[in-house]
Amino acid sequence: MDELTLSCWVYRDDWSTLNPNWSTTGITPSIIGNIDAGGFGLKVENGNNVVNWVTYYKGKGYGPDNPIDCSDFTSGWHLFTGVSTRTKKSLYVDGNIVNSNDITWNAPILSKDTIENIRVSIYIGTEVNGDYFTNLENVYVDDVRLYSTALSSEDIKA
Repeated sequence: MDELTLSCWVYRDDWSTLNPNWSTTGITPSIIGNIDAGGFGLKVENGNNVVNWVTYYKGKGYGPDNPIDCSDFTSGWHLFTGVSTRTKKSLYVDGNIVNSNDITWNAPILSKDTIENIRVSIYIGTEVNGDYFTNLENVYVDDVRLYSTALSSEDIKA
């Protein structure tokens, strides 16, 4: 697969402490994704209040250089959309592009092996490391959509 878009609505009352358990677990959960299968995800980064859109290929992660800081988000629902092609990765919040960068990896975003893994390992609000899960607290996720194409900015705003 050469293109991928993941979109979902995410709700929190308080966005100032997105991942309070990171310091004790050392695992950074995904809002949604299949990072452990070598795929993709909207990932909370290293105990900070930042979200990044990442894809993995052969064990190497690729994400926009500047993840979005959620600390100042208002209480309520926000639409997160990650878009990837073989040459560009972009993250949108509430229909507005918040970061984007060019990539060069000359490989499919999802290989046949990864697609097989996706069928059994999409996680919502959690991350797995071996047999250990760490969860986001007080997070609601709704209207998850996965597209095998890169949606345009106009499509995302619609």
